[in-house]
Order: sequence, then C-alpha cells, then structure tokens
Amino acid sequence: VTNSSVTGTGNVGGIAGQTATSTLIKACLFEGSIDGGVEVGGITSTSASDDKISNCHTNATLIGSSTIGGIIGTSDRTYINNCFVEGEITLNDNAVEARVGGIAGQINYNYQDTVDIVLNNNIIDIANITIPKKVTTRYVHRVVGHSSGDNWEYDWDNIDWSQPQSQWPRLYQSADRCLRNSYIISDLTAFDANIALTDTTT
Repeated sequence: VTNSSVTGTGNVGGIAGQTATSTLIKACLFEGSIDGGVEVGGITSTSASDDKISNCHTNATLIGSSTIGGIIGTSDRTYINNCFVEGEITLNDNAVEARVGGIAGQINYNYQDTVDIVLNNNIIDIANITIPKKVTTRYVHRVVGHSSGDNWEYDWDNIDWSQPQSQWPRLYQSADRCLRNSYIISDLTAFDANIALTDTTT
C-alpha cells in the first residue's frame, strides 16, 4: 500500500485494523499517513496472541490519541521480526497518556512458562515524536514505549504441596528478556514536550 491516507476513530492500522489469534502478516509495505484514535499502528493497531509480523516496511506519519507504534499499537505476544520502520509519530490534542514506540507502543506479555522472543532483528528510523505538553503520563521509546510483563513460572523448589495451587510461590522475570536485536539508526527528536531528548521507558 503506497501513497495512502487512512483515518478512523478507534483501532486503525495501515494493513489491518486489528488481528485475531495466530494471524500471519508477511512482506507488506505501507507508505502514507494514518490518523486514528486510541490504538494506531503502521501495520496493525492491536493483535491477539501468537500473531506474526515479518519482513514488513512502514514509512508513515502516524497520529493518534494514546498508543502508537511504527508496526503495532498494542502487541499481545505478537512475534515481530525483520521489520523496518521509518516516519514520524504525533499524539493529537485529545491525548491524555502517551504510549509510543518505534515498533510497538505497548507490549502485553502475560504468559507463563515461556521464553519466547517477541521482537527480533528490526530496524527503526523514527526521527520525530511529538507529544502535547499537557500529556504528563508518558512512556516513550524508539523501540517499545511500555511493556507490562507478568512473565512467571512456579517456584517448584519451594512449593508447599499441602497448599492450594493459588498459593504456590512464583518466580517472575522481566519481559525485556524477550526483546532481541532491534537497531536504531537515527537520532530521536522530541517536539513540544517536557521530556528529555533521550529515551524514557517503563
């Protein structure tokens, strides 16, 4: 898809508005602009579990009111591999919170007993991110804006087998271990915002 302008008020993406479980998006190109609502992505706005996006390229101006990613707005354990992202990202005046990333604005990783890699071998060339000054809650990074990792397994060595399963101890690990080999090839410039020019993320 080239020279395209996509607009909407909800979940808006350049290739798909939203994807379901185990969707495969491969070798797609989106060039143009996307003006959406809460969830905006250069390829898709949101995903379900075990989706795959690979060998895709976006070169777009992305505008939204909350969660924006160069590939995907909110990712629910989607595997994103060998993608190239160019363009710029802008939060509009309706924004009250910023979750903005060059690949994904938000990653949800609430799966147990897994060490799956969810981002691998991607290149990001996002130069401009614009956030209104009134937005005080900001999760902004050139790779992933915000990740909510609740990645755990049972602490098998310390289980009291007389207790119900809900009381078994757990070992938690950061979702960051599931992000590999993403490369940033341009400097980030943040406009109209009370944040430093260096990356911030949570």
